[in-house]
This record gives sequence, structure tokens and C-alpha cells, in this order.
Amino acid sequence: MTIKENKNQFSICIEGTDNRLIAMDIYHPETTVPVPIIIFAHGFKGFKDWGCWHLIAEAFAKKGFAFLKFNFSHNGTTPETLDEFADLEAFGQNTYSKEWTDLDCVLNWVTENATSLGFDLKQLSLIGHSRGGGIAIAKAVNDKRIKKLVTWASVSSLAWLWASETVKKQWENDGVLYQMNARTRQNMPLYYILCSNYEENRSIFDLDIVAPKVAQPWLIVHGEADTSVPSSAAKHLHHLQPKAEIQLIADADHTFGGKHPWDSDDLPPLSITLVKATVDFLST
Repeated sequence: MTIKENKNQFSICIEGTDNRLIAMDIYHPETTVPVPIIIFAHGFKGFKDWGCWHLIAEAFAKKGFAFLKFNFSHNGTTPETLDEFADLEAFGQNTYSKEWTDLDCVLNWVTENATSLGFDLKQLSLIGHSRGGGIAIAKAVNDKRIKKLVTWASVSSLAWLWASETVKKQWENDGVLYQMNARTRQNMPLYYILCSNYEENRSIFDLDIVAPKVAQPWLIVHGEADTSVPSSAAKHLHHLQPKAEIQLIADADHTFGGKHPWDSDDLPPLSITLVKATVDFLST
């Protein structure tokens, strides 16, 4: 375990799946009383240091929330290369069960260190973006430590990559499916274990099965201009769990105005709207 400390913020690495490290950043408001804690899970081809996630973390801290963002252990980054996909083999070997276990490791760390770090576990919330939203939904159903759930631009299926049976069969035959990263121009491998792991654990990861079981208060936020995951995904999730709250943000894309790298010290206006909607929900 390694720690790098700054005022009201520190970074730490803990052990995750297959003895790989999970890099985390924790932002804490200036207070001596226990505060609500938010855990944020990034999405597919994402990472904790992408774009303006750090500014979003700071915005929540200013509103009185501790905010923890982390890298899944097999997301392709390393503790030495936090904003680059330097380990494509790990990326290719990732599975939903590994992300599930990583999230459990983070939750365990938060639980074990809550008293010393001033986290109020009675106000522990989980936020997931994009594919991370799907993992967050699945985890919330099975973990009572999570008191509230928020999904940002979430997928409505974790099997979207192989919606075509032709693609699925070819993937199984080849053993690997490549996804081009438009930003880095890397041809990123996905081994068939991702699909087989899902099929073996559909009772956990099939959102059509698990989303109706979400018992926690749940806010679904999606941009109406999202071309990566259309807003119909949010509407489907809301259909699966009508007790959830849904908010569609006009003109918002998949990252709510953010991009990587983000060179401004200010949040994009659509991200400000996103933060406000989430803060309002978590504060009630």
C-alpha cells in the first residue's frame, strides 16, 4: 500500500484482482465531522484521471462529500502510467467479475478506514459512468453497504459488445475481439473470457434481471445528445425499475461536456448541471 498525501486529497494503491493494484484518489471536504462518501466507477476505456473527473471530485468535496475515484485493476493503465493504456494485455484479460471484485476491494477499504478518515457509512453512495454504471447496478443489488445509487450515461446491457450472434461466434472462434480507441488510435484487445464470464454469471450481470431488484434510491442521469450510449438506455433502465428517478439533460453528450485531456480549471456547464442534479439527489 502506498500513499501520497496533499491537503484535503490523497492518493493510494490497494491490492485488487489477481494481485494487481487499484489506484485511488480521495477528495475530502474541510471538516472534522464524518461526511457522506461517494465511490465513483469509471467506464469502458476509461480511467480515474480522464478529462475533468478531478474537477467533478473537487466540486463534490466543496458540497460536503468525500469523493473516491479509482481505476479498475485491469483497465489497461498502471500506477506508473495513470493516463495511458500501457498494459493492453491486462485490458484484454478484464472481466466483469474482476471489476466486481475490484469494487468490493474498494468498498472493503472504505469500510475498514471509515472511522479514521471521517466517512459516514450510513451515507455511502455509488456512482457509475457508462459501463461502470452497469457494474454499479449489479453491485448495488448485492451489497447493502451501498445506500444510494447514481448512474451517469449508463449502459442498459453489459452484453452490448456481442449483441450480434455473428460477432459473438467470430469472437469465440478467434479468441479475441479488437476495439479501436478513437482517441489514442490503439487497437485494444478483448479476449473471449469477457463474454464467457458474463454468460457464466448472468444472474449477477444481466441488467434485465438485476435492475428491477435495485432497492436503494437510484438516480438515472443521461444526456439527450449522447451518441455513445443513447438516452434510450436510461429509459430502458427506468422501465426496469420505475421507482428510480430519471433526469435527461438536454444537449449533454456521453461525458457531459468533458473531454481528454481537459486543460481548463473550470467544469463544462453540462458537468455543472450533472453535479447539481446528483448533489440534490444525494442530499435528500
